Amino acid sequence: MQQTFVKTINGHSMQFNRLLYPVQYCVLNNDPKANGTRFLFEKSEDGSWTVNQTEQIPEWLKEINLDIDQVIKENERTLADVCLKY
Repeated sequence: MQQTFVKTINGHSMQFNRLLYPVQYCVLNNDPKANGTRFLFEKSEDGSWTVNQTEQIPEWLKEINLDIDQVIKENERTLADVCLKY
């Protein structure tokens, strides 16, 4: 459970920043060639985390979208488990 964390997915170092209201994730590609490209992920009605559709989605992001979804879900489960303990 973290508000900000970094995961490497298929060679892409991604920084995840959890925004509290509404719950969203701002995902930053840490690759120097990406020039600080950020993507906003929102929870859809089916429970999956997807990039905001108004943004231009590069092909490499489409390829790892399901992996990003799983990383966010894992963080949310951990957060829920910690909250239940208190």
